Amino acid sequence: MSEAESTGGERADQESAPVAPTVPIWRRALPFVTAVVLLAWVFSGIDWSQFVAAIERTNILGFAAFGIVFSVVLLLADAFATASVYRATIAEVTTADIFVVRGASYLPTMLNYHLGIAWMTWFMAKVKGASLWRMSGATLIVYATTFGALYVLGVVGAILAGERVQGLVPVVVGIGVAAVGYLAVLTWKPRFLTERKLLSPLFETGVVGQLGLFSRRLPHVAVLFVGTWVPFEFFGVHIPVAEAFGLIPVLMLVLAIPLAPQGFGTRDAVALLLLSSFYEGDPAAGRAAVAACTISWGVLLTLIQLPLSLTLMAAAQKRMKPAEAS
Repeated sequence: MSEAESTGGERADQESAPVAPTVPIWRRALPFVTAVVLLAWVFSGIDWSQFVAAIERTNILGFAAFGIVFSVVLLLADAFATASVYRATIAEVTTADIFVVRGASYLPTMLNYHLGIAWMTWFMAKVKGASLWRMSGATLIVYATTFGALYVLGVVGAILAGERVQGLVPVVVGIGVAAVGYLAVLTWKPRFLTERKLLSPLFETGVVGQLGLFSRRLPHVAVLFVGTWVPFEFFGVHIPVAEAFGLIPVLMLVLAIPLAPQGFGTRDAVALLLLSSFYEGDPAAGRAAVAACTISWGVLLTLIQLPLSLTLMAAAQKRMKPAEAS
């Protein structure tokens, strides 16, 4: 190869390589500002002394133990479901592999849930030598099955407490129509979509394949549901089963919205609006109890997941050797 051809090839590679956009400082700061503003709103509506009293009345050791068990079981259930997706679409991986990688991704997840998923997608593409487009398509299946499992919780809530949870039934029906449309597109396989690298794993897996992967995602979402619901019991906020199926999935969805790090502020504000009435006693004490629960839970999970993620980040680098990207 001549020097001119070599130089031309290098130039073409450079031109085709994606350039990472420069993120303005205000965009980086916005999630933290959002969290501060929402937390300020939450604290403006509660009595500080009642907030402290709610924490003092809580069984802290039991609360912490529940947080540790929840974090480990959640990671196991997530790894089991996600490994199934990657085995079906990319390459042979074990649940233990994904346990390590998904746990490592908790570090970027603390800033943004989707940033953590994006890091896991990039890392798995790197170590398996897969196209980043195809790996991203596999991750879309992770999203689809997760939201499908959340939808099942909403359906149960609509059946059990549709009359008591305002607006739940229309939302569930609307999402159901969209889900049927999604499955119809998978069955129809329009050419202009199947030819896209990003979407090819969805169509290759098909309806039957994705329903099978969805069934493996149900335990993960069930654990997440319990871990979002039970902490309120420690603070005297008793949410009946029927109402929990209708309202807790809303809180779970809010946590996935990339507005604030670890959901601080967003989780607290939504929980305050939806769940304060389930406290038996003074309404002001109920608001303080809900805020004490969500903020304490967020802090506890951060204290658990930070060292876990740092440990597994190092383990992921050692366990999984990078392959040549295709």
